[in-house]
Amino acid sequence: MNSTKKLIKLNEKYEVANNIFMWQFMRVIPAKNDPNNTWFVPLSMELGQKDTLSSKLFVNYLAAVHDGGQRHTFGEATDVLKQFKKFQRKAGKAVAPSEQIVKLEISYNKMQIFKRSYQLYLLSGFLLLVVFFIGIFFRSDQARNRLKWPKRILIAISIITFVYHGIGLGLRWAISGHAPWSNGYEAIVFIGWVTMIAGFLFAKKNQVVLAGAAVLAALMLWVTEMNLMDPEITPLVPVLKSYWLMIHVAIITGSYGFLGLACILGLINLKLYLLQSAKSATLIKLNIQEITHIAEMTMTVGLYMLTIGTFLGGVWANESWGRYWGWDPKETWALVSVLVYAVILHFRLIPGLQGRFLFNALAFWGYSAILFTFFGVNFMLVGLHSYAQGEGLGQFPTWLIYLIAAFAVLTTLAALRNKQIEKKQKEALLNS
Repeated sequence: MNSTKKLIKLNEKYEVANNIFMWQFMRVIPAKNDPNNTWFVPLSMELGQKDTLSSKLFVNYLAAVHDGGQRHTFGEATDVLKQFKKFQRKAGKAVAPSEQIVKLEISYNKMQIFKRSYQLYLLSGFLLLVVFFIGIFFRSDQARNRLKWPKRILIAISIITFVYHGIGLGLRWAISGHAPWSNGYEAIVFIGWVTMIAGFLFAKKNQVVLAGAAVLAALMLWVTEMNLMDPEITPLVPVLKSYWLMIHVAIITGSYGFLGLACILGLINLKLYLLQSAKSATLIKLNIQEITHIAEMTMTVGLYMLTIGTFLGGVWANESWGRYWGWDPKETWALVSVLVYAVILHFRLIPGLQGRFLFNALAFWGYSAILFTFFGVNFMLVGLHSYAQGEGLGQFPTWLIYLIAAFAVLTTLAALRNKQIEKKQKEALLNS
């Protein structure tokens, strides 16, 4: 299987190299009044005698570049290029970007908005977590007063970064002409932004909510900087040219932000369980209770959005493919995710499964269903929703196995510590 995929990859590379030598990537001449907006290679057989003037203009540009290289001046080449670009925008105005959009995209690329956003999110989120833990273990009024202004500054940084992050999404929308969540890269960027919205909505309950949201948003944007996904702004594939892109995708990916916040809050609570001591157990349990309540609310909102988004996806599927449901990998795992979170939220109705520790552990581990729905389906499976991202690799990264093992150890240690503290508290009550 792997040898077959390597052969396919080799053939793709050969096709790319061949197209470069055959000038197939130099389709720079738009056909006038063409309903299909076709662009041709200069002097090609396809173009024929339709537009020899534009071909000569392009050849003149290449000649001017060659002469300019010998004379070390490109003034003539620049003038010819301006004429050629003017022709392109006139003949191919349906698809050719305007000068303003080109300048906007250049500015967007130079700004590196999402890279700087993840750095600021990580800084503010990590420091807010430090402030939160200091507030738990150092309860003096003096310590609280000293932390008041640092906390306000960090919250202000989070707000500014959130606005800056949103500007980046707005610029991609303006440049591409469509909603900026049409591929894997844009979806992760958008999920990170929605995660911050969830953090701000519930931050009044406890400051650690905003800290967790900022850290999670930073991790999401960091993933986009790892070259796993192409950040290129491209036209939409035909199936995505629908108003359902704005509705279905926004709702279902937005749910990942709320569910992700429940996951990170569950992780924070697991750490709090692990840090419990006889002296701090009472205060830590109060914080755990409050954070658990918030995690339950964010999970409920996320589940509603995920369910609604899945149903709307069926409507879009019927319009695009002529059927509401086809057990495509993405559809299947979307349903699995809905069921997973429905089960987690209904555990509170079962007497033996109502404990806060179990809820927090499941809130953390339940997000693995979402991660597989998003990453696993796109990169390990092949389906209608992969849109050329999924290659059916079928490989499970080794580093991910180690990470899962580390989180399993953390969960186990937190469970043992929680039982130990509860046992001591019961013994203290009996002795008293």
